[in-house]
Amino acid sequence: MNEFLNYNLKLLLLLCISLFTSIVNASVCFEKSPNFVNLNDEYFNIENGHLLTDIEKRTLSTFFEKIDDRWEGDVFITECTGSDEEPVEENLAATLDTSVTFESNGYLSILADMVNKKEKISGQKTLNLLGNVNAFYADFTGSSSIVYSERYLRRNAGGGGAQHIENIYHIIYSGDSLTINFSYYISGVLTAREEWSLERI
Repeated sequence: MNEFLNYNLKLLLLLCISLFTSIVNASVCFEKSPNFVNLNDEYFNIENGHLLTDIEKRTLSTFFEKIDDRWEGDVFITECTGSDEEPVEENLAATLDTSVTFESNGYLSILADMVNKKEKISGQKTLNLLGNVNAFYADFTGSSSIVYSERYLRRNAGGGGAQHIENIYHIIYSGDSLTINFSYYISGVLTAREEWSLERI
């Protein structure tokens, strides 16, 4: 019985492949994650995931080594507010000075300085991607593009319950150009997205 359920789960995950590339560019606020659409309540079973195979780990390492460098460019951020019935998009554009480092533990470490001179806003963002994370879905078949999803539970402030978090990443590398798209989901619905367009320094 368990083997039958696991087989069906893998089939459902495969149905998401064609959706991942477009989801980061075409998502609208509070839209359901493609995984949530396909898996329904099984989506919230945090124990279901995808352990990277040795081949996928080697592919990932090769890809990360290519983008280990300094990059600069722009970011367009959308945060979702309002309600499901009347969503509101709050947008912010900023410039980026970004350092991408492939760490010895397998993580891709991203440190980005963000500046919006018009709004007089500045800040720093740090990301540690993948490594030995138990990815929910991963597609490393292309040599210049990687799409993956990670899920985890985030404890609420004060210790009362937890939120189900899913992040979908699409990283596209081409010579001296790098695009990183992020889609953030809470309880299965889109709450924010970012589009990074970078050039090698």
